[in-house]
Amino acid sequence: MPSKHLFFVAAACAFPLSLAACGGSDSNTDTQPVPEGSHYGYVISGVTVPTSDQVRGQISLDLGSMTSEKLDGVPDNKLAGLFTLLSAGVDVQAAVNQAVNTGGILLLVDFQTTDLANTSKAGFSVKVAASATPAPCTDLTDMVCRHHLDGHGMFTVDTSASADGYVSGKIVGGAFTGGPGDVTLQLSLGAAPITLNLLRARIQATISPTGIMNANIGGLLSQSEITTGLVPVVQTQANALLTTSCTPVAGHPCNCVGAAAQLIIAADTNFDCQLSSDEILAFPAVKAALAPDVCTTNACTTPDGVSIGVQVQAVKAAFAGVM
Repeated sequence: MPSKHLFFVAAACAFPLSLAACGGSDSNTDTQPVPEGSHYGYVISGVTVPTSDQVRGQISLDLGSMTSEKLDGVPDNKLAGLFTLLSAGVDVQAAVNQAVNTGGILLLVDFQTTDLANTSKAGFSVKVAASATPAPCTDLTDMVCRHHLDGHGMFTVDTSASADGYVSGKIVGGAFTGGPGDVTLQLSLGAAPITLNLLRARIQATISPTGIMNANIGGLLSQSEITTGLVPVVQTQANALLTTSCTPVAGHPCNCVGAAAQLIIAADTNFDCQLSSDEILAFPAVKAALAPDVCTTNACTTPDGVSIGVQVQAVKAAFAGVM
């Protein structure tokens, strides 16, 4: 039986991470409260990815056990191993920060509650933004950007990419605990975002009347989400890097320049300097790491979901339907 704490030991190039969470229905027998009250708007001003065991421990949530939906007191974040591995060759967090600063990650939090300190009926959803005022950067020479993240930004919502759902929960002493529920997670690998549907997602967030929020978001990926959503996009981005960084050597492994390319070329079994989906999934470290670690339903004979978790920071923002 696979361990819940096997790392996702895969090799891929580092690209910005984008997160969008849109809550939905959940199979849990627990009755989820319907949120009430005013809507408060935030814009995500930072995304923290688990690039070390220490950070992983700080942002991971308990999502269930290997054979049941019942929480077992053990934090789950198996895909953290991807970011830990990448950090050995590239500065993953710096790439994510750059995407946030320049508007590559442009996401809004809609938080509904009757009281920011204590309530039993609060709701958390994240929407994709279509535009920001002011613009993130003044011009091409702006090396700092982040002008839209000063707490006074105004945004429009991309209604075609944003769901109407939410993850519901309660607030105690300014701390929100929500879920389980269905959440959509988007990971940007430098091109079109990967949209992943997380099952049994949970959110823990601290809420401030000043418009500052920190939130941990975790959920489970099904095997079909990994093979049809995650792997094909990773394949495309990895092959783009190999094309520019590697030189074929007849009958031998490719000669690659750069730490990221040297990491991922290990999965190339036919020495063509490109990776197929089958090669990625068959690579021993990836195959072992993608073995499910948590149950996605009421009960399982063996686990059927792979856990993932990230942390986001947010500041006050204005957009349609929020204060």
